[in-house]
Amino acid sequence: MTDATELDRSPATLSAWIAVWCGVFAWSVTVPYTIQGSVIGVLGVIFVAISLWQGERLLLSPGSSGLLLAILLAAGDGAPPLLVLVGTTATILAWDIGQHAISLGNQLGSEAETTRAELTHIASSALVGSGIVAVASVASTLPTQPQPLISIVFLLLAAGLLAIAFGPRDLLSIEIPE
Repeated sequence: MTDATELDRSPATLSAWIAVWCGVFAWSVTVPYTIQGSVIGVLGVIFVAISLWQGERLLLSPGSSGLLLAILLAAGDGAPPLLVLVGTTATILAWDIGQHAISLGNQLGSEAETTRAELTHIASSALVGSGIVAVASVASTLPTQPQPLISIVFLLLAAGLLAIAFGPRDLLSIEIPE
């Protein structure tokens, strides 16, 4: 028998820290506007952090959903649209980067050098998120009296881009049966 050592399947460290930071940033958007949202956001950040500490996806989605609910509560209590867009994007980035951190840890182990892959994923996700925030903020500044339809179209376009950019990759791949 060979003496095989088992891989440490901890999440990728850089991505895990960035995901938690994105969650804290998303939570910080809610603080000036809603107490209930801030409490829910704290629970969301705690769930995201526990999920990344354990390397399990079990609490990552509920934690991110809690952060999103906190952002929606802040929006209902008067948060500016740009702040809501940025907070929502930070929430989605926390989920996406956290998923990637856990996947890298499961596939390669924590001893593997993954910094370049992590930075590439973080940068591309942040770039897509920033582009969506830019499109949606332009749509929110359009005059709503004469052209309400164009604002709705831009907002739906931004939501669709978010879904495509951060959605499951299996939905985008098409396999032709033989």
